[in-house]
Amino acid sequence: MNELKNSKKQAKNSQNLTKNAPFLTKNESILTKENNNLNQQKNLLNWEKDKEKLINKYKRFLKEKNVILDIIKLDFLEEFCTLKLTLNNINNEIQTLINDGKLFSETDNNRGKPKEVRHPALISYGQAYKDYKAGYEIIEQWIKIANQKDNSDTFNFNNLYDNSEEK
Repeated sequence: MNELKNSKKQAKNSQNLTKNAPFLTKNESILTKENNNLNQQKNLLNWEKDKEKLINKYKRFLKEKNVILDIIKLDFLEEFCTLKLTLNNINNEIQTLINDGKLFSETDNNRGKPKEVRHPALISYGQAYKDYKAGYEIIEQWIKIANQKDNSDTFNFNNLYDNSEEK
C-alpha cells in the first residue's frame, strides 16, 4: 500500500517538475548571465591589479635610471602599460587561434575564387605593436635625457686637468 502511495506521489512530483521546467531553465539562464557578469568583473579587477603592478614596475625602473616623473609622464606611463596588457591579451588570443587553426579563414572573393582572410586579431595586433614600439622609444628618450642631465651636472676633473696643462 505504501509503495502505491509513494509511486503516486512520485508521479505527481514529476508532473510538477515538468510544469516548472520553463521556470527552471529561465532561472538557469539568469544564473549563467550573473555568473558571466561576475567573471567579467573579476577579469576587470585582475586587469586593474596587473596594470597597477606593471605601472609600479616601470616607475621603479625609471627612478633607478634617474628619470624625473611628472604628471604627463605618469599619464603616458599608464597608457603605455594599458597598451602593453592589451598587446599581451591579443597575443594570447592569437596563440589560441594558431592552436585551433583559425588564424586564416577562406572566403570567396567577388570572382568566386577562394581567398585567405586574416583574423581581425592580427590587424589589431599590428597596430597595437606599432603604438607600443613608439611608446617604448619615448621611454628610451626619457632615459637618455636623464643620463645627459646627470653627466652635465657632474664636475669633470679630466677637463680641468687638460686645461691647466695648456697654459
